[in-house]
Amino acid sequence: MLAALIGAAGTAPLYASELPEGDKEGAAAAQAVAYVNGEAILAAEVERTLAARVPKVTGHGVLSDERIRFHRDQIVREMVVRKLMLQAATKAGVAVSDAEIEAEEAKLRQRFPSDEDYRRAVSAQGLDVTAIRAGLREHLMGEKLAEQVAARVPAPTEGDLMAYYDGHREQFVIPTQAAISYLMLRVDPSAPKDVWDAARDRLKAVGDRITAGESFDAVAAEVAAGGELSLVTLGLVHQGQTGVEEIDRMAFDMASGAVSEPVWTLYGYALVRVGERKPGRQLAFDELNRALFKTEWLEARRKEARNEWLAGLVREAELKFVE
Repeated sequence: MLAALIGAAGTAPLYASELPEGDKEGAAAAQAVAYVNGEAILAAEVERTLAARVPKVTGHGVLSDERIRFHRDQIVREMVVRKLMLQAATKAGVAVSDAEIEAEEAKLRQRFPSDEDYRRAVSAQGLDVTAIRAGLREHLMGEKLAEQVAARVPAPTEGDLMAYYDGHREQFVIPTQAAISYLMLRVDPSAPKDVWDAARDRLKAVGDRITAGESFDAVAAEVAAGGELSLVTLGLVHQGQTGVEEIDRMAFDMASGAVSEPVWTLYGYALVRVGERKPGRQLAFDELNRALFKTEWLEARRKEARNEWLAGLVREAELKFVE
């Protein structure tokens, strides 16, 4: 949030040609990268936001010029949209109270260990608290108008919900479920091959006992009690819920009652047993959680309305980008 406000703080319709003669430093700072309905977005604002958001040196090394250009262009696009939102809000007479600004600033302050840390972060960007509050006012004005646009979307009727259900039945399906248990013999990922091989062989010996007729539950309880292996019982889950990618890929192709061979995972070797299986099925309209469906439908439609409004602002705007 602070990085976004850094770009908004102090934004003004300032042109280099309007500066006093001989103000070379001011001219450099006022160089525009874009004009939005005649109002400038200044290079200094873009670079300040870029510095706050994207460190040029990361844990992966120095960012390439191409990546920096990508982030810079993204920031310019965001600033264009924010400027359009502010212009529309100003035209619509949207007001923001001091109390609203103080409440929003309090949220910002909470992200820092202390008020002093907050002030240092602001100062490090060449700004002050007054500039941040000005940026907050502009941000809240635009967001208020966007919320008003979204709020015009009425709550859905039963007909709206039924029409969406009929057109998107694939979204209303209970997926196949399976009761999955597994024994895990953990291995340090950095361990040598012979340690991994020994773990696989140890787990295969456990699996051989089960294949020979012993109960999975009894054998699993016995070996898990020794502390060498851990037993995980998931109950009925659908694909994507096991928490271990390799187990997830394999378990849902197994028949009910089947026990796998040792399965390599990032964490070690696993022996998987699939119990009860419940096939997936289509949910009927009357089975849907109607309150949740209405909420999600309305949120999606209001998001669409906001995006359409923003797209309209862009279409109708006079935009000029400076190379």
